[in-house]
Amino acid sequence: MIEFQKLLIKNFRSFHGQHIFDFEDRQIGLHQVTGENGHGKSSLFQALYWILYGKTTDNLKAGNIHTWGKKGPTKGILTLRVNGELIDIERQWRPNKLLLNDEQVDDKAIENLIRFTDESFKYAVFIPQFGDMFFELRPAEKLSVFSGLLDLDYWLECSKKAQTAERRLDKKLGDIREEQRYKQGKIETLIEQAESYEEQLDTFDQKKDKKIAELQKQLDGFEKELKKLSKQTKKLEAEKEGLEKEGTDLQSEYQEIEAKILPFETNMEELENKSRLLDHECKNLDRQIDRFDELDDVCPTCQQAIGEDHIQQCIAELIAELESQKMEIQAKKENIQKSLEGIEARIEELTREQGKISPVMERNLLKSKEILTQLTEAIGGYRVTEKDYNNCKKALFEAQSEENPYDCLLNETLDKVEDLEKGLESCTEKTGSIQKEISATQYWIKGYKELRLFVVEDVLTHLEVQVNNHIHDLGLEGWNISFDVEKENKGGGVSKGFHVMITSPESEGPVPFETFSGGERQRLLLSGQLGLADLICQSYGMDTNLMICDEVTKHLNSDGITNLLDLLYTKAGEEQKQIYVIDHHSHDYGGFESIIEVTRDEKGSRINS
Repeated sequence: MIEFQKLLIKNFRSFHGQHIFDFEDRQIGLHQVTGENGHGKSSLFQALYWILYGKTTDNLKAGNIHTWGKKGPTKGILTLRVNGELIDIERQWRPNKLLLNDEQVDDKAIENLIRFTDESFKYAVFIPQFGDMFFELRPAEKLSVFSGLLDLDYWLECSKKAQTAERRLDKKLGDIREEQRYKQGKIETLIEQAESYEEQLDTFDQKKDKKIAELQKQLDGFEKELKKLSKQTKKLEAEKEGLEKEGTDLQSEYQEIEAKILPFETNMEELENKSRLLDHECKNLDRQIDRFDELDDVCPTCQQAIGEDHIQQCIAELIAELESQKMEIQAKKENIQKSLEGIEARIEELTREQGKISPVMERNLLKSKEILTQLTEAIGGYRVTEKDYNNCKKALFEAQSEENPYDCLLNETLDKVEDLEKGLESCTEKTGSIQKEISATQYWIKGYKELRLFVVEDVLTHLEVQVNNHIHDLGLEGWNISFDVEKENKGGGVSKGFHVMITSPESEGPVPFETFSGGERQRLLLSGQLGLADLICQSYGMDTNLMICDEVTKHLNSDGITNLLDLLYTKAGEEQKQIYVIDHHSHDYGGFESIIEVTRDEKGSRINS
């Protein structure tokens, strides 16, 4: 329940400054709002609509609702109770703001609060002066408004969503079936591959066994060759050691002889040196003797004059002495020569002994070189064979350790087949589930439409009852209104729209609403408008304590006006509403709880109760 309590406006259209209209000060019942055209009767309640929806019923907003020539913001505060909760809605232009209990909100928050859209509010609460009433709209427009106001298109949207869901499920089903085909094809391919792997598995094992046998045979051959080379090497090393010992012994013997020869050679060299010294002494004596032959009467030593006899005597003595020395030297030389001859003989004897040893040493050296060559070749052959042996042993180990790759590939392939088969089972389950969903969705595609038709028929029935009650209250006794959302046209086809058919005492049968004019048309319009207002409030589950009827008495005669006011008076009492009838004519009707006059002067519009 929405209870309107107070309206405050400031600088709204012809209302200069701030004005307050207090609904709480008004009684439940019928109220007249009168005043000359242009004085602001409608603007007072258009301000209420602007606060709720940010525009007037004729779509004016922003600067168009501001008081001309006035500075400052345009502002409105609407106080109401929604299901017992006190609410303040404040809207302002320049600067723009919308507050709900002092908190900034958007228009959607207000609509969610009062549960009336701008369109439904115009039909249920505020019947504006301008614009077509519901029955005046074209059939297609009426159907659109009717469906929108009562949210009847909700069921069509549900049906469309169901269709969209069906298409999505069809696509999903197609994707799953495509996946099934893919998986099935993949399984067949993998099975062929597995069969090929099984053949290659056997072939690989056969080749592996053959390779292991060949490597084992080679390994045995290398092992035999290594034993042979090892035996040969040991034999050659023994021979080498014997030759080395023999060579060492010969070398020692040879060096011993050299050691024996060396002292003789040293002695011989010393004797030769002595012999050379003796030769030198002899030559010196010969030179001294020769010098005495050259002497004259002067002593070569003291340089004193000497006699001839004295000279001859001295010479004879000296020559005798020199000859004696010479003979001694000659004797020494002869002794030395004999010693040299003995030494030479011994050296020659020892050299002959060395000569006997040298050929033996040479043969030993040659044999040693030959054995060493053979040993080197044997060791090289052993190493090469050992390397080949190790390589072969490694190759044999690798061959024995090598896993059959086709065994792994076969297992992987079979695992993939198993996974794909599980996937196929899952696809089959999904297919069944989706097919059930599609069946259910197809049911609801039609079901939502049938529900809509049921709701439309039910709503139309209620609307017909409401409208026909109001048409009788408006003085059209014996008249009846019926509705249809489909109608056969002249060509025999079906015209979709909201069709209003009228049966009057004068008509032979139902005729279109559009055939009526004047007061009858206005009464029909009002009955439709009031019936639709009742239906909207019932459908929305939300009623108000307010209804505004702006210039609804046009085209009505005095009886028609009285009938209308009686109807509104009764409605206000039964529904506990304040119903405001806005009219530039002042009606002499005793049922008004109050008469509110709106006047205007140079200071703007004002409210006079």
